[in-house]
Amino acid sequence: MTEAKQVWWVHRDDQIVTLGLQKAALAKWGQLRFLDLPLLGTHVIIGDRFVTVEAENSLTYASSPVAGTIIAINSALNGWVDPASDDCQWLVRIRRDTQDKK
Repeated sequence: MTEAKQVWWVHRDDQIVTLGLQKAALAKWGQLRFLDLPLLGTHVIIGDRFVTVEAENSLTYASSPVAGTIIAINSALNGWVDPASDDCQWLVRIRRDTQDKK
């Protein structure tokens, strides 16, 4: 098991941050098998391990790059992942805490 820190692509739109897995991380891990995404309403802080990624070559805990509340998850990618899915889709949307300026 490893902890991943630089795995996200990030899209910021005012206070909403959308996160997905970078192609480089996916290439290293191999085919995704299972994703454990947080529940809606979960509050995360920077560095919290909040997504578990099980892939062909790795079991990884991914940390949050922002502080805030989970407002949406991509339910199509929560749980067992269909091998035909586009692995670089968004996974979670977070409403940033007002004090999080990053």
